[in-house]
Amino acid sequence: MMAPIPPEHPLSIENGRLETVNDYFSQIPADQQSIFDEYTQDLLEQGGPLPETLVLIPVAAHQEADQIQRALGEYARQEGADPFAVILFLNSPETEADNPEVLRTVDNMVSAQLAHPELDIRMIYGSYVQPVIGGIRRDLWDAALNTLWKQDKMSVIGAIGINHDIDLVKISRSYIANVQRYYRLVENPLHSRIVHQPLAFTQTKHAYAASYPNVSRAVFWSDFLLRQRGGCFEAGIVLPFSRYALGGGFRPTDKTHETAHFVQNTANVRHVDTIKGTSLQTSPRRYLARLAQHGYAGVWAKDSFTADDECRTSSDYTDISHGQLIETVHDGLMDALKALITSKIIVRLGTHYANQVYSGTMDNQVLAEIKQRVVRELVGTGKMIDLVLQNVIESPMGATFAQYHVFSEKRLGVSFDAFIDSYKDKGDSDNSDPV
Repeated sequence: MMAPIPPEHPLSIENGRLETVNDYFSQIPADQQSIFDEYTQDLLEQGGPLPETLVLIPVAAHQEADQIQRALGEYARQEGADPFAVILFLNSPETEADNPEVLRTVDNMVSAQLAHPELDIRMIYGSYVQPVIGGIRRDLWDAALNTLWKQDKMSVIGAIGINHDIDLVKISRSYIANVQRYYRLVENPLHSRIVHQPLAFTQTKHAYAASYPNVSRAVFWSDFLLRQRGGCFEAGIVLPFSRYALGGGFRPTDKTHETAHFVQNTANVRHVDTIKGTSLQTSPRRYLARLAQHGYAGVWAKDSFTADDECRTSSDYTDISHGQLIETVHDGLMDALKALITSKIIVRLGTHYANQVYSGTMDNQVLAEIKQRVVRELVGTGKMIDLVLQNVIESPMGATFAQYHVFSEKRLGVSFDAFIDSYKDKGDSDNSDPV
């Protein structure tokens, strides 16, 4: 009688990934499967079998023709990477299928292919009654996974998908190579292997728009808070395909934060790594279009994502004033403080105090004492807030906020000056982007 295969054995791991993908496809209705099979045929006809590293990008074909060549040029400049392909999913509302902009988007993609013959660029197209980003990404990822599965089932074992958007501004030259290097390390037999490779973050941030300095500073602040909390943007998450299948794919009805359930499922069982040397700058266009009137909360509100999104086509933006900047940053910081402190106050002192914090009825001195005590226990004595506000926002409010020691410089891992220099593009090598 043969002994059972240990769970950490390579064969057991491979079988686990294959079974997960097979189970995922077994739940897809036949009519949807036939659509994915057509996509697979299209993808294979454009360049033969797919490599195991895929950059997956949805493109609103009726609105984003002008983004194509710049973004693809960034991938063409990648250095030291193993074979990878960029798959563009051109999509539009059914009512826009005959829009000349769709044809212009295709033309620009073909021009990029001719300009960069060394880059593996492929395209599929789909139209929707009502496009929703969750459904669009799901169709794109399912088409890619189906192609890997159909060309050679074994290719899904080590395949990884890189979730990007077409409004990419810049990526570090070894971005792809460093992602691939990270997953080779994860798969190293000398390390503890798991059945499904982990999801990971890359160092994503918004590009600095020099013509809109106050919006750009507000965007920097938002990016900084997200990174301090250990988060990442949708366009910058790396998701191995077997883990994608394990998570049930993208949720078709998600209008925003469509990767959140993958992140949550991973964070429940392990720390989510940020891959070093993977600097990515994405367009701040959504902030430029919405921050002035809607504040931070309105930038990513579900009702702001539409089939004809204004931020994809407009260039007529107005910078916010310095006063609005200070107010926006103040509100954002207070929201972050409330979320952080309240969660601890609930545990420590009960919901009565938490309700007072949210309603603004707690005595200010009592609130300050509670904040200082709880935050001191949480994050030690970092003074990053003071540095951020004085050096980026140029506001004396830093002295007030610094007493709370909200964020620790240790967690950022580098000096604040290096962070700012990198953010403003004074350094852009693979190792100069500390965020």
